[in-house]
Amino acid sequence: TLPSSWTAACVTDLSAFLTNFAGRYFSVINTKLKQHAATELYLGSRFASHPIEAVRAAAQSCDVVTFNIYSRSLDTNAWAFTQTLGKPCLVGEFHFGALDRGMFSPGLVQAANQADRGQAYQEYVRSVLSLPAFVGCQWFQYYDEPLVGRFDGENYNIGFVSGADTPYGELITAARQINAKVYATFASPAKVSVAPGTNAMVLSWPFLPADAVLESTSGLSPTATWSPAVEPASFVGAEKVAIIQTTEPGRFFRLRQL
Repeated sequence: TLPSSWTAACVTDLSAFLTNFAGRYFSVINTKLKQHAATELYLGSRFASHPIEAVRAAAQSCDVVTFNIYSRSLDTNAWAFTQTLGKPCLVGEFHFGALDRGMFSPGLVQAANQADRGQAYQEYVRSVLSLPAFVGCQWFQYYDEPLVGRFDGENYNIGFVSGADTPYGELITAARQINAKVYATFASPAKVSVAPGTNAMVLSWPFLPADAVLESTSGLSPTATWSPAVEPASFVGAEKVAIIQTTEPGRFFRLRQL
């Protein structure tokens, strides 16, 4: 019987028990997997909750540590511990749903509408990219669940397509936009791209590293003074974008990491 309030000794005992139990669980499965499917990767258990003892035990035996993380995005401070595991990490499930296209349930994380589903998708992927231990994230699932519910009653609007195979264009467009730039995010050094706009030019650069700042100056003399660009930068997919009006006097721009 557990005490009414957990003592330090109780917490220590339970932590040791969980460490040993999880260690045995993951090691047995890993041994059998390598015996019967030696070329396959062991992706762990897709933690829904993640007690640190079990996560560390998984990292000892698994090739990849997996988590199902249902939230608008990953808190980079809360998930920074994954950098200490010594193994790559993967999001096994995430999704967003809305109620503006005839479905009755938005799933585990609700968006305002279909456009916001696309925005949430990009926010989530950016947060995963911001965590060095994570190597990817997997959407659940391709199609909506049945309107009247699957075997357990779930009837979520969580698909890239509806149950009638009709695409959700807003989500698909957002996913294509950010996924096309995922690998460029880690190119070194980060570069600023320039594209023409209406009476303006559009500057874009990878959103990582997060402490990279767009600066400008009016001349390129050895004593030039560089200052942060006054134009606000917004997130577009895996990039930051700033619009510079071409009616202004000539200016030069650079990206500097603080």
